[in-house]
Amino acid sequence: MQSADAKTYGTLLVVEDDPNMIDVLNDILTGEGYLVVKAGDGIEALDVLSKMPNAPDMIIADIMMPRMDGFELLRRIRAEEAWMHVPFTFLTARDNPSDMVLGKTLGADEYIPKPFDIEDFLKVIAARLRRYRSLARVQTDRMQELKREILQLLNHEFRTPLTLIVAYANMVKEFDPETTISRDQLIEFLGNVNSGAQRLRRLIENFILLAELQHGDGAASLSWRMRRVDDPRGLFLEALDNVTRDRTRHDFQIHVADGLPRFTGDSESLVIALRELIDNAIKFSPDGSTIVLSAAYKDGHITLSVQDHGRGIASDQLAKIGAAFYQIDRRSTEDQGVGAGLAIVDAIAKLHDARVHVTSTAGHGTTVELVMPLDAHL
Repeated sequence: MQSADAKTYGTLLVVEDDPNMIDVLNDILTGEGYLVVKAGDGIEALDVLSKMPNAPDMIIADIMMPRMDGFELLRRIRAEEAWMHVPFTFLTARDNPSDMVLGKTLGADEYIPKPFDIEDFLKVIAARLRRYRSLARVQTDRMQELKREILQLLNHEFRTPLTLIVAYANMVKEFDPETTISRDQLIEFLGNVNSGAQRLRRLIENFILLAELQHGDGAASLSWRMRRVDDPRGLFLEALDNVTRDRTRHDFQIHVADGLPRFTGDSESLVIALRELIDNAIKFSPDGSTIVLSAAYKDGHITLSVQDHGRGIASDQLAKIGAAFYQIDRRSTEDQGVGAGLAIVDAIAKLHDARVHVTSTAGHGTTVELVMPLDAHL
């Protein structure tokens, strides 16, 4: 039997039509500190599950049972969102390899043949529960981190433009031509209201766009918009027109190699990707620096790149920058934006069977390349 310090406690639903076997399993498992809930077949198991306040930590079931066998029970469980994550172990006298394959295909986590060694049985149960709980903790930690990031974004990124809009809107509302506020100042106030509104709209659009690209029908809507791209210069120019940041403080250069092969792409989404890259380049570059937009043929691909000469990215940060809502050293730099730019670029690249390549040196700048495959049919 397991030693006391190796025990893994939890609630186990045991589904078995043999009264003697279910009593044996109950004695073995309760002796190890588990809480055992019993059911005589699949139908009874589903009824028991529906009445439990929380899902069990594991389900252990026979295959051959009256009314509903173990396979059908597993199908029903994996079809329910509340139970689909629960580890499922078959404990059965059927040792047909095809049964094992079917069980694994349906989502069974373990397959233990009868008769079984008690020590081995308990070790398998304990190991599977530890694995399940470890994964659950990782998932919980990720969700907590995501919640923290979203709350921080809502607190800083959304509040800043809203505060700007409200403050200047109030000034405009209280405008009196007899006061010292001039017409030029009024125009400036309206401009600031517009700037805040544009930034807020962009933040919201990026949230929605990222959700659509990662979880929506992005691929379906993209397929019918694919067209031949003859001159990437037009993509760069349109992207520059859509940039929301002040680009008057930077020098932009566009270099498009002569005789580039044609490729297919969705111009609308490619412009969005380039816009995000240009926005990032402006954000991370000092005033007066040069940002280079280029298109070239390289290693059998068309490469669209945006190069800045800003602060760069440390090597230990490069692997994280494509994650949604991640920003480099957000707490100390407080950069504007939702941290979704490269996540959007990466999602658009995947829809084009392309890839994103980032090279950077801290203190010297960053180059982000969108590496597009050539269309063999053109």
